[in-house]
Amino acid sequence: MPVDVSILGTGTGVLITGHGVLTSGDLTEAFAGLASATGRIQRCRYFLFDTEAVTSVKLSVADLQAIAAQNHELARSLPPGLTIAVVTPQDAAHGLALMWEGFVQTTRCQTMVFRSRTTAEKWLQSKVASPPNSAAHFL
Repeated sequence: MPVDVSILGTGTGVLITGHGVLTSGDLTEAFAGLASATGRIQRCRYFLFDTEAVTSVKLSVADLQAIAAQNHELARSLPPGLTIAVVTPQDAAHGLALMWEGFVQTTRCQTMVFRSRTTAEKWLQSKVASPPNSAAHFL
């Protein structure tokens, strides 16, 4: 699957890494897996979604709306104030991520889309209260 999901530390962070061709089915499956693991991520404070290794994105606006609805459901099961950084250096993926951000703006999450992972990690550190261990925790 072109999406890898790793729960970091004691469940305070989630790293989602995309690679290759990314489809709506891949994202739906990854988020469904997270929804089934909410017991393991109840203390989650941030998600970092990195698409630097994605070569192509195959999503329609309807796909993004469905994924956003799935994300709304997931957000309801997590503590308020979840911070989500999305890394999308490619133009097409960046545009789609900005559209997704508009669809999820009514969740209890704070989201931001970035071109670089370094910038995303710095932003996460500034937003997440007392991030454990330093920047290394976001890797």
